[in-house]
Amino acid sequence: MNTEDRASLVDYDTEAALEAATDRAGESLLVCAEYTPEDFRVVYLSDRLQAEYGGLEEVVEAGELFHKYGQLDFVAEDQFAEFYPTLSETQAFVTYTDYAIIGRVVGETEGFYFSVEGGTRVTPLVDAVTELLR
Repeated sequence: MNTEDRASLVDYDTEAALEAATDRAGESLLVCAEYTPEDFRVVYLSDRLQAEYGGLEEVVEAGELFHKYGQLDFVAEDQFAEFYPTLSETQAFVTYTDYAIIGRVVGETEGFYFSVEGGTRVTPLVDAVTELLR
């Protein structure tokens, strides 16, 4: 496990969220990060992903581009409430790709990003992390 050596950006217990993700995804867990509209911090990086990218710096560099658009998560929550008037809150956004499943569990102003191998059951992971963020 490799993490950025910076103070936490969020109010929720990042270690507990990472433990919940690890417990539910096991070896399928690729990367996790905490984030706010302003910044993000990698809290877990699998050896496999580190080897594919060449190191933590390269993952953070890729994360910067993703984070630029990830800020929209906090706006999208309002949009979903507008589209679906009976909706009380948006808990997460999950994207399935040919390579991995990417998820973002969102609170009002902070979130938890994760990526797991395709085929991993993510609903239990999302539910567990959502409980910690709320």
